[in-house]
Amino acid sequence: MRKTILSLSTIIALSGCVHYNEFRKEVNLNEDSLQDVVELKKGAIYVSERLNFGTQKPVYNPPIKLTKDYQKVTDLEIRDLNGDGNLDLLFFMNDQKNPEIRKMYGNGDGTFSVDILVQ
Repeated sequence: MRKTILSLSTIIALSGCVHYNEFRKEVNLNEDSLQDVVELKKGAIYVSERLNFGTQKPVYNPPIKLTKDYQKVTDLEIRDLNGDGNLDLLFFMNDQKNPEIRKMYGNGDGTFSVDILVQ
């Protein structure tokens, strides 16, 4: 069963300027019944694991940056790309010279594979 959690709109680029779709989405990345956080902000992808149960204020691990400093992510989808039941990341980068679509496969424990160029 393929899961789709979030699908963002197409990239908006006007007058050579890239507009990032920034968001914060809570999803369960490691099947522990707690909603973890995936964020796209300032052109980078971050994940944070939620640490506590109950109705109290959520406590998260510090965010981990998944993308490299030179990568400028402009759009992101969170869904199961390969049908293994784990959420994966599909993201678009546009530096105006070399636009790319890349993917990271979720390992089911809150971590992801290295990013792979989609051809």
